[in-house]
Amino acid sequence: MADDRPFGTLPVVDVSALLSSQLAGRTEVARQIEGACREHGFFYVTGHGVPPDLLARLTNACTEFFALPQAAKMEITMARGGPAWRGYFPVGAELTSGRPDLKEGLYFGAELGDDDPRVRAGLPLHGRNLFPRQVPELRSAVLDYIAALTDLGQAFTGTYGDYLLGKVSKVFPQLRRDVLTDQAR
Repeated sequence: MADDRPFGTLPVVDVSALLSSQLAGRTEVARQIEGACREHGFFYVTGHGVPPDLLARLTNACTEFFALPQAAKMEITMARGGPAWRGYFPVGAELTSGRPDLKEGLYFGAELGDDDPRVRAGLPLHGRNLFPRQVPELRSAVLDYIAALTDLGQAFTGTYGDYLLGKVSKVFPQLRRDVLTDQAR
């Protein structure tokens, strides 16, 4: 995907075809993603299917959370999240190359109950999210957003995986047969 855009300009890939049943469109999106990754390493995504009202709900709830007093935000500090690595971190609590970052943030992930085998096993990054009692709408906004992006991610990995497997199978024809056979088991 060589282009004449100035350095620092990232390509924009419309991924709406990933959400359709038309194979030709999905293959073209996979080609565009491959080109963007090879030429730039990154790209912008449009046509992702995340409803604008969900993005607005999430933005509004996050804005409300970050406007809370520090003591209220610290009620869900990451130290309370345990190995799930969820919750709030204040400015300076994270390091990059050994230096404190000048950002604050929230970590969320797939919501898993205490009975989930990965949680029972203490697997890092698996568990419940920590949500602020002062902004109850943040919970549904975050979980709905995670669900929307998970659906998009599955469409992406399925399409791109098929695309790459097709390219690799031209060089290693047995590989595609082996992978398909393993998937059927």
